[in-house]
Amino acid sequence: MNSNLLSNPISSEVFTSIDLGTNSFKLLIVQAEPSGRSFVPIERLKEPVVLSRESPTSISSQSQARALQSLRKFKSLILSHHVSGDRIRCVATEALRRAENQEEFVDAVFEDVGLKVDVLSGEEEARV
Repeated sequence: MNSNLLSNPISSEVFTSIDLGTNSFKLLIVQAEPSGRSFVPIERLKEPVVLSRESPTSISSQSQARALQSLRKFKSLILSHHVSGDRIRCVATEALRRAENQEEFVDAVFEDVGLKVDVLSGEEEARV
């Protein structure tokens, strides 16, 4: 679902979060209110990826291809809103945390899309 809620955001006040979940990836781009106390959604997108479809303990090449395709789409939206790199947070949860090839996947995302992925611990995931 794509909903463009603001037409001309100020890039210095725009932030992006990307959640790499087990079954879907979610993108949220927000603009800070002038008061700095709240955020207004600019763009939301959810892509079905299913990281552990082929194996519960690793990310298959098919899953990685689906993931990279979705992340390229996300990156295009991020660039269209002029979000600076230091205002993008990309986090991964359980499927990547338990994947034997976690490092290979994280490296592929960085090399292909230019996004740094932070793999959350179970405690961090519960907190956020």
